[in-house]
Amino acid sequence: MAGDSSALASMSKRGGDQKMRAHIRRRMVNSWTIAVTLERSICPSTGRSKPRQKWITVRGTKDNAQARLSEFLSLERAVEWRALRS
Repeated sequence: MAGDSSALASMSKRGGDQKMRAHIRRRMVNSWTIAVTLERSICPSTGRSKPRQKWITVRGTKDNAQARLSEFLSLERAVEWRALRS
């Protein structure tokens, strides 16, 4: 799809490496959506693996959305790092 971009950030956890996927999608003029897949979990009713996602709306240019995605990913890495140290 035109206007989409994706990013892949690797995060390490105690169980090994987990890939965090994210993409930016244009919604309207000067409006972008960032979708970040944080982790996968098992749905208790179906027993299937489902992604846990965080959706963020950014108003402005695509550069603003890319900067916000970078900020979010660095914040997530910092939270994970603190969790691993304690």
